[in-house]
Amino acid sequence: ISHRLDELYQVADRVTIMRDGCYVATRETSDVTKDELIAYIDGNRRVVEDALAGTAVKCSRLEATYLMWLDMRALGMDQKALMRFIVERARLGLNDGTSFGEEGAGFVRLNLATPRKNVVEAMARLTAALRTL
Repeated sequence: ISHRLDELYQVADRVTIMRDGCYVATRETSDVTKDELIAYIDGNRRVVEDALAGTAVKCSRLEATYLMWLDMRALGMDQKALMRFIVERARLGLNDGTSFGEEGAGFVRLNLATPRKNVVEAMARLTAALRTL
């Protein structure tokens, strides 16, 4: 998923494995395959896409990353109102797209390299907030 995944194996001695948001084990990096890590992050991607299907929010296609852009332009909010919606109504701490440049207006960025339970909770909050619009 990440173009820097090889660095994980160079700098870390251990990784913590989570499955469906629950702690499984801490293992030596030599005992964890890249495929296992990629599969976990890809599972988080599917959670987000499934949760947002049928809403006005579009998910970016991941390309060698664990960071997903959410295109929220269809909500018709300026960036200040969008970020207020994300923080106050959805109660989420997502990256403001404009912090990456003007072309990020209408976007927020979500980190998928997190326990599954965090992604599930984030999507529950976001979809509940979307239903209030």
